Amino acid sequence: MATALNHHGPPEVLVHAAGGASVGRSWEDPKGDFDLSLGSTAEVLDFLRHEAPEARLVYVSSAAVYGGSGGELLSEQDACVPVSPYGVHKAACEQLVLGDARMRGLQATIIRFFSLFGDGLRKQILWDVLNRAYDTSGSHLELWGTGDETRDFLHARDAGRIISAAATTHSAPLDPLILNGASGTAVTIRSLIERLLRATGVETQIEFNGKSRIGDPLHLTANTNKLSSILKFETKTDLDQGLAQYVDWFNKVKDSASPR
Repeated sequence: MATALNHHGPPEVLVHAAGGASVGRSWEDPKGDFDLSLGSTAEVLDFLRHEAPEARLVYVSSAAVYGGSGGELLSEQDACVPVSPYGVHKAACEQLVLGDARMRGLQATIIRFFSLFGDGLRKQILWDVLNRAYDTSGSHLELWGTGDETRDFLHARDAGRIISAAATTHSAPLDPLILNGASGTAVTIRSLIERLLRATGVETQIEFNGKSRIGDPLHLTANTNKLSSILKFETKTDLDQGLAQYVDWFNKVKDSASPR
């Protein structure tokens, strides 16, 4: 880092997306998730404080800070009551950023991303379902929950566009900008899986076991009024287009890994 500073000078914008990345793993190792999220955020803030005090920070947070909801669209003014260690730690990181804004005038934007997906993601529901669907073709696929749970899906390319726009949008001193990063559209998990499997051509019966995983809210959908009004953001990759692209990528990865 020191070498980069010597050659290029301090950054004008720093995007901080490091930290814990799994609700499930945060339950298995809460301290590890704490160290990843809060430790990295403390290091970033310390670097900015000493090496780049004029830089703007874009902190990548998560909708997990909201916790459970009753199905209403979540706005940035809603209370944060996280229901997993992962969500608690993301909320704590936000407080660290807000604290530096109040105490030393840090220019910051916090983006609470909802359910991101896209090519290259080798975890979470799409990756898991495709692996299992190809292995159980012609049989049935049992999934957690009821299928009526809703999520707000946003393609990674659109997420990148939000970060890019946030990096060039100034927040008022002492008042960091907090934005939902989402499409604003609720999609049931059942609909998601049906649309994903249609894109594969694999015929597999879907069954939901009715059991919920600890820390998984029933509904997470964003109010995106601030996102659209401040960043003038509109999604460019819709869900079906993104799912088809993900299936194409998955098939290439699967075929390249198959023994010849």
